[in-house]
Amino acid sequence: MAEDKPNQGEDQPIEPDDIQTVQDSSVLLRSTTQDPMIGLTIGQYTIKDIIGAGGMGTVYRASQKSPRRTVAIKVMKEGLSSPKALRRFEFESQLLARLRHPGIAQVYEAGTHDLGSTGLPYFVMEYIPNAKSLTRYAVDRNLGTRERLELFSKVCNAVHHGHQKGIVHRDLKPGNILVGSSGEPRIIDFGVARSTDSDMVMTTLQTDVGALVGTLQYMSPEQVEADPNDIDTRSDVYALGVIFFELLTHTLPYDVRQAAVHEAARVVKEEEPTRISTIDRQLRGDVETIALKALEKDRRRRYQSAVELEQDIARYLSGDPIEARPASMVYRLGKLSRKYRSATIGFICTILAIIAGGVIATIGWQEAEHQKQLVTAERDRVEERNAVLDQTVSRLLSGVMKQVRYLGNSASAQRALLDLARDHIDQLVSMDQDSPLRQAQVAGAWLRAGKSYLNTSGIGYGNLEDAEAALMQAGTSLDAIDLAAIEDDSLRQGVEAMKLDHPKLMAELERGKAAEAASTSDRSRSYQRAAEFYATRREAGKAYGDQGGNGIKALDVQYSSSMGLGNVLLETGRMDEARSTYEEAVRLAQKLVELDTSNRERRLRDKAICLHGLASVTWEPAPQDALRNINEAIQLAEAIMALSPDNTRRPRDLAMMLALRGRIHLVKINEFDRGMQDYQRSIELFTIRAIESPMEPKSQSDFHDTAIQFQADLAEIGRKQEGNDIINEAVTRLQCVAEAESLAGRPEWDDILLQVESTLE
Repeated sequence: MAEDKPNQGEDQPIEPDDIQTVQDSSVLLRSTTQDPMIGLTIGQYTIKDIIGAGGMGTVYRASQKSPRRTVAIKVMKEGLSSPKALRRFEFESQLLARLRHPGIAQVYEAGTHDLGSTGLPYFVMEYIPNAKSLTRYAVDRNLGTRERLELFSKVCNAVHHGHQKGIVHRDLKPGNILVGSSGEPRIIDFGVARSTDSDMVMTTLQTDVGALVGTLQYMSPEQVEADPNDIDTRSDVYALGVIFFELLTHTLPYDVRQAAVHEAARVVKEEEPTRISTIDRQLRGDVETIALKALEKDRRRRYQSAVELEQDIARYLSGDPIEARPASMVYRLGKLSRKYRSATIGFICTILAIIAGGVIATIGWQEAEHQKQLVTAERDRVEERNAVLDQTVSRLLSGVMKQVRYLGNSASAQRALLDLARDHIDQLVSMDQDSPLRQAQVAGAWLRAGKSYLNTSGIGYGNLEDAEAALMQAGTSLDAIDLAAIEDDSLRQGVEAMKLDHPKLMAELERGKAAEAASTSDRSRSYQRAAEFYATRREAGKAYGDQGGNGIKALDVQYSSSMGLGNVLLETGRMDEARSTYEEAVRLAQKLVELDTSNRERRLRDKAICLHGLASVTWEPAPQDALRNINEAIQLAEAIMALSPDNTRRPRDLAMMLALRGRIHLVKINEFDRGMQDYQRSIELFTIRAIESPMEPKSQSDFHDTAIQFQADLAEIGRKQEGNDIINEAVTRLQCVAEAESLAGRPEWDDILLQVESTLE
């Protein structure tokens, strides 16, 4: 065509055998005389001409009055303007406007143009002059493999930014990644597919079957299933894998051009992708491994984020070993020798000698099968190597579980890590458990999994069934270990520690069951079992210390058991018993602060939550004592947040303490302004947590309970209306969350906000 318009907003995918931009597609472009939108003014935007069109809508070039600039406006098809889609569009547009990244085309504004009978959603976006699709740009500039990978890495970084803001693109393809004259890629339509309720529903609105098949080529297997609630960031990772493949090979991993729609969907879900090395032998090895990992059918085996994909590409480009394959010694040495060829010759010679020794040892093992006198010695060596391997797996599991603790506001990240850990546990369990070491490793793996599944202090995501199953497995494994048969002191101490920790987790499980119990009798039974677990464990901790066990461990067992028992007594209304139990916990926590200096942050938090517990049972009969304790707890909580600003669980501790102090100020000691300040700060922290992690049960109950209690305390002192502004602000901020969750079939936040609003006057 004579006129070369940029393809911003291209919805049609690039066919494998004919890479072309929108301006080359006569199917998509219409003359200005055929489109009634040309010349129309929407708000302060006057539409000039068409940039491109596709299955979801049409993109126009327009001029803006103030500030004066050229913009792109994407107007959605009328068929995508159902009431449900419009509600979602309104919510998503607020999120899209918050995206600020050099690799994402800025959304300036979103709105609905009134057509009389219906509203037509539109996005006003940054206009990218001289834009070409990612693949077209690479072809026109004749980019080499390194340049293409560097360009693609920038795309991954931009996608990851969107994911961090809670937005899944859902329609990634080369046509939605534009490269202008600056050479920097820009992603468009971030979140638009979701905001207009599309995915497979969107594809049914397209009359061009070829377009549908093309769209399917970039969809993940789970996306093809057409359940929008089952889509997460890993679907975008899969689409990036397809784009990665296409950018490097000019083809797509599946050839479904002649297939019917249902057959194309089956291929995406079931068939293995073409190996990239069969198209270009120069891409065999690491590049192919990266592509295959991104294109895994099972999303648990894919890169778990776009940044992981970006990091592996960076490793490849810098000559480092990638993470997508088992990093064997030979593989790592090969990478290092190519990267530092001159510096590693001597080192390689040394390593080759060691490897040669290993080969000789292997031959010796085979010979030993025929020479009985060598069998025992060789088996000992094999068992020693297996023990090292087992310890490595155990450390991996431990590391995964520790990371879960710091992901309190990210249920999807927790789930990904726990799925990964569960895979390793299954592998560990499949091995022969013919030694105390192997039994201890299995028990420890189940114990850590159970702990992570529990919904305690905002940890995990409340899967009590999985928690109970894991803890029962742990108990069975621990019962099978004979302590007397363990000769290694460190192993025996480790097993003793696990035997002491197991009843604590069982107690926390029972507390979780009590919170979810449908009847009073079930709740009482769960609380009773929890109290028994805590009391038994506390006595076991004392006995462990008396028998010469690790002193800090013994104190920790007594402290945490007393703290847990105090919580149960508080929750069941046994205030006098709870007070004495909390006082004992505070005494033990102070000892641990003094003795366990290597775990200072943890021990300070232990003391802070003990003081909070003690204040919780004394605020009515002894408000001044309670105020003194809660003031110290808040000081500690704020110090801990300064020590560990990235730990997402710490603000919850502080919010709970502020709410209690606010209650004391309002109801007991008549310090209204201080009470309002504390409650306002507490509700603000809980609101932020709810926005960041709306599906977390603790996020829901924390906000609900605190807001309701705040209004009740104000009502008690006759000043209920004075809390309306604080509550209204929080409710307004959470309405978007409630709307999004409701559209996804989760009405909990709608119910919570209705209950909170009902307390307003």
